[in-house]
Amino acid sequence: MSNFPVVKVAAVQAAPVFLNLDATVDKTCRLIDEAAAMGSQNEQIHVASWPSFFPGEGELMGIRACELCSLYYALSNQVYVIMSSMIYTDEMRNMLADTEFKQALMVNGYGCTEVIAPNAEVIAKVPRDEEGIAVAEADLNAIIPGKFCTDPTGHYSTPGFLSLTFDQTEHVPVKKIGEQANHFLSYEQIQAE
Repeated sequence: MSNFPVVKVAAVQAAPVFLNLDATVDKTCRLIDEAAAMGSQNEQIHVASWPSFFPGEGELMGIRACELCSLYYALSNQVYVIMSSMIYTDEMRNMLADTEFKQALMVNGYGCTEVIAPNAEVIAKVPRDEEGIAVAEADLNAIIPGKFCTDPTGHYSTPGFLSLTFDQTEHVPVKKIGEQANHFLSYEQIQAE
């Protein structure tokens, strides 16, 4: 069996230099260089990049919903997931949030940056309201057992247990089924009753 290295992974959570493209690019390049200096690699690793999230429970773009997507991705695909997001700053909020409603949506911070193992365990994270880099060691050997259990080209591909059916018929998005019943009365029928 092959032996894979333990690699270091990193996920950045940072705010842009708002409305300043050149400064944002410079900041991004600096953060990439800093992360690369830590020895990051992208083998068997999925990068999930999210915007900053909406505050409150049950939001579609809330932290919990997006975190669950990343946890599920790690577990179902047996990969490490680097979940990275930006955060809101006072400067961004002051420039964009001209109503109380917008201010309530642009809560300072509100990022979620984590490194997630193939077993859906969070192995490194950045505090939600801070800029920072989550760093973890990713043992690529940890991926192998799960790949054997979930790999459809492995032992699950036995024809008696699993088959793939490809339906080539054209499917239209709207179908009429059944016959429409006539529930209307004519003028003559109304007069007769």
